[in-house]
Amino acid sequence: AADGRLQAYDAATTEIEPQNPFAYADVRASDHTTTGWTAEASFSHEGEGFSIAGSAERVLAGFRPIDGAGRTDEGGWKLAVGADLGTLGTLSFDTGYTVSDIASADEETSSLNRVVLRGLFSPAITLAVTYDAEDTSAETSGFDKHNASYDLDLSHRLFNDLVALSIGWSQGFRWDLGRTPRQTTALSADIDWQVVPEVDTSLSLSRPVRLVGDSASGSEAWVWKTDASFDLAGVGVSSTYTLDASRALPTGKAEVAHALEMSAATPALDAGGWSVSPTLDLTAGLEKGVGEAGGRLSVRTTGNGFSMRTTGSLDVTGLGGATRRWTEKLTSSISYSAIPDLRPTANYSGSRVVTQVKGQGEKVTWSHSATGRVSWAAGGTTEEFELVGRIQSSGSANVSVENAVSIDILPTLSGWVPALAEVQTAGGTVRLRTEVGADWRRDEDRDDMSWRVGATADMRLSETWSMALGVTYRGGIKTSADAFHGLVIEMTAAIDF
Repeated sequence: AADGRLQAYDAATTEIEPQNPFAYADVRASDHTTTGWTAEASFSHEGEGFSIAGSAERVLAGFRPIDGAGRTDEGGWKLAVGADLGTLGTLSFDTGYTVSDIASADEETSSLNRVVLRGLFSPAITLAVTYDAEDTSAETSGFDKHNASYDLDLSHRLFNDLVALSIGWSQGFRWDLGRTPRQTTALSADIDWQVVPEVDTSLSLSRPVRLVGDSASGSEAWVWKTDASFDLAGVGVSSTYTLDASRALPTGKAEVAHALEMSAATPALDAGGWSVSPTLDLTAGLEKGVGEAGGRLSVRTTGNGFSMRTTGSLDVTGLGGATRRWTEKLTSSISYSAIPDLRPTANYSGSRVVTQVKGQGEKVTWSHSATGRVSWAAGGTTEEFELVGRIQSSGSANVSVENAVSIDILPTLSGWVPALAEVQTAGGTVRLRTEVGADWRRDEDRDDMSWRVGATADMRLSETWSMALGVTYRGGIKTSADAFHGLVIEMTAAIDF
């Protein structure tokens, strides 16, 4: 709200179900309850140059959160300590211990400890040391899985921040009961150079390696990227070129990929009271001897209450390969806002895909869809009408129509029941929403048709209490089955506190 307070919206306005109707779909009837116990305690304190915080939690087996996926029987604690080292940097320590499936044969425990030092001197340095352990086996006592690692990062900026350098090294050790110890290392390096204000180029290296016993595996990747942006005769132009080279270690063959992206946008053009803004995007790429290219032209037009956007695109993949694919797309949308409280919109989307396989001919698929929507609001009443149509080259088609009306009936009810005037004064609402819809679908030689009629009364009686009552009748006809129909009655009550 304008005064900064949170504002509540009823389910009819948000069209969001207040509860998950499938929360108990796979739960026994005896467990259809959200009652149970959980306890949590926490503390925190900040002093001069240091901070400390901790928490402890215990969740009993009978507790299940509202809309939760299931129940847990767990507990644990966490502790975090931080120290400010002044001009040197900061030091932090985190530790924790958790237990799950307590009092069962599958009880598991885990412990996590982490120390992080961040230096503020030049070059900037970050050192993190981590150790965690798990007890996942009921057949042995003590922890059976262990992880230890350290991460070191250095970064520095030169020449008035025009050049940025960074290098990182990490090493991890894992040893599990009854398994061969494993080790991982990772080297990373980056250099970024702002050549001129309009051009930036960077080079990065990553080299992760995994060692198990006497065997080693890993990869190495180099990425060179250059970004440029400039103004050309009033047209804003930007481009990005990326060279990506990678290989498997220790003796893999290098693979190189190229990618180029370009974009051009003109300032809005004035054409007789209409504003026209075109944008052109081009892409190209080459990887493993197979190329791809694409282009997209988008034009936005506004004026006299109209707002329109039309986008056409063409993408070609598989150039030089055995399979080539052309994808053509056209989308368009238009809306009109010159009439207060009335908003008509229309959307169209069409696509055509041509797939060519060398020596096997080609296949063409297409699809078209259109949507028309009108909404209006006046005097506490809103109405929305929508018509949707779709058709595909496979022969499937779909047409649906829907109309919904929402009315605030509390002022009328207050005239009949004076006691409700207090609810209205307190900001309460009673909205009646009616919906009518129909849907027809064709899939190959099968036709399906369905319809629905419903009404919902959504009542917000106070900041604490709200409730809703809805009735919906559904029916339909299917080619493969007899006619069907059903009646759904829903009632919900909610307390916010």
